[in-house]
Parts: sequence; structure tokens; C-alpha cells
Amino acid sequence: MDASAEADTKVILNTTGETDIYIAKYELQPFPDEPFPDEALGKWIDIHVSDPDNVTWPIYVEVGYSDAEVAAAGIDESTLGLYYYKPVDTFHRCSDTGVNMTENFIWAYVNKTEASGLTGKEFGAGGNPPPERVPALTLIGLLALIGILSVVLAVATMKKRKSK
Repeated sequence: MDASAEADTKVILNTTGETDIYIAKYELQPFPDEPFPDEALGKWIDIHVSDPDNVTWPIYVEVGYSDAEVAAAGIDESTLGLYYYKPVDTFHRCSDTGVNMTENFIWAYVNKTEASGLTGKEFGAGGNPPPERVPALTLIGLLALIGILSVVLAVATMKKRKSK
């Protein structure tokens, strides 16, 4: 799955059955209260696999970057790698990760153990992705909705009276 345009990310995997893959990019670190163990490039992605039992593990992940991003972060490019998140122990470097400095991408082979038990988290696997939150209707929103409906009702009533 190539999400280079949306999230600077490519995922290559083999499946044995129906499986949905979702890739998302966060603008900021999605767990700001959790310490990140190393200097970060500032790219935060979410990979969700709907049915990890239908995947031949590991999956291959590439995340692209630019020389300008590395320079801005002040990071030694040769130390770049991909990390995954677990709620209990926070961030961990993938066991098989590295960097292609010639083509400017970080790569990792993510195994099932690294992805297990995570739903809707970095390298998430299992279940359905979390549903989008529907905004709650506030008092101001409710009053605005009533006002709009009142105007629509008044216009419809006036048109009906004119047509008689």
C-alpha cells in the first residue's frame, strides 16, 4: 500500500485472507505525555491492520523524509529508525529497522509481536479502527439549528400561502 502522498509511508505485506490496511499521519506526537526515547524526526504515523491473522508477518514499512527535515531536527541521519507504541511501556525501537540515506527513507520489518494487541495505535493490528468521533451538539449549536429550521419553515409557509 503506497500512502507516500498522504503520509510519506509505504507498507508491503502478504495476506492470506481479507484484510483492510489503514495508514494515517499525525501532525503532532499523538501521546504527548509519553516520553520518546530518542530524538524524533517529527513524523508520526498510524498503521492499522484489521485482521492480523490474515497477514504473513513481518510487514515491511518505509517512511520517507527529506534532508531538510533531518537538518531541522538536528539528528544524526544514520541513527534513524522506526518505533512502535505500547500503552504500558510507551515507545520501542523496532527490532529490525534502519535507514536508507541514499534514497531518504527509514525502513522496518514489523513483526506480529511488535504489532500485537494494538488497535488504532502506531502499527496497530486487530479489530476495527476506532470510529471517527461525532462532535457533540452544544447549546449554541442547538439554538443555531433551531433558528435555521425556523427560517426554513417560515419560508416554506410563505411560499405555500402565495401559491394559494
